Amino acid sequence: MRLRHHRRSDRRGGTRHQWPSTRSRRGIPRPTRFGDHWWWRPGWRIGRRFYTWHLTFDRQDELHALVAAYQAELAELPGLDLIPHEWLHLTMQGVGFTDEVSDEDISAIANAARHRLAQLPPARFTFHRAVVRPEAIALPPRPADAVRTIRSTVREAIADVWGADRVPEQAEGFQPHVSMAYINTPGLAAPIVATLDRVTVAPVSVTVAEASLIALGRDSRVYQWTDPGHRAIQLAAELTRTRSSAPASRREPGRALGRSRGRAALTRRSRAAAETRPGAEASGGSSRVRSSRC
Repeated sequence: MRLRHHRRSDRRGGTRHQWPSTRSRRGIPRPTRFGDHWWWRPGWRIGRRFYTWHLTFDRQDELHALVAAYQAELAELPGLDLIPHEWLHLTMQGVGFTDEVSDEDISAIANAARHRLAQLPPARFTFHRAVVRPEAIALPPRPADAVRTIRSTVREAIADVWGADRVPEQAEGFQPHVSMAYINTPGLAAPIVATLDRVTVAPVSVTVAEASLIALGRDSRVYQWTDPGHRAIQLAAELTRTRSSAPASRREPGRALGRSRGRAALTRRSRAAAETRPGAEASGGSSRVRSSRC
């Protein structure tokens, strides 16, 4: 029997394959065949860049270790492009090709988003079991509510500048995920599904305190991005300036929080006249709250 497929809207522009699917033991739809992720969607070409909003995962070591565990098994399979950890991302909301969006508009969108995102708390979610998608292998965040809220907020910022009727992409149908590998050769999904089912991993919790507006390219079978001057917009910006419960530094958030805890500990020790060496707890302070940047 000949398997049929069709294409549907793709959030990076154009349409994408919709392959036949079955359901996993967890009831999650998964394709029985894969398609090549790197077909050229309308508008894309070598050297062209696309403004989009992502969550990125630099310095998220536990997530990187989880991805590495899956990729170690997937590396034995043909037809996959494993994503380097520095380019891991969660695609949220496109804006438009850089040669079609003016500098004034992209700056205004970034400023509107900066104001709106400052009202949101850092996003906290968990990654665990990988899922298979029509053109990729990915980790979905659980729960996804915080990610959906960030995306809705970004869409509101775009509407502030362009109007609600000009916000790109559909509000509904968003399926947040972090891809670990892209399919580069059409074929059967069964070998990949079997490999994923054999992997034993523990869930990983992640806290993201930034959303990034980037200029995205896909010239070398990997999504890479550059800084258009507005990236890494912080969530809860007012809180980070007044409280130590959120990262105070984008470069070293864990150390910044450790120093805040250390100062509080020193105050307690001085009041109690403890005989511990000053600064010992400050140097040992740490935090699992990390800001992601691209």
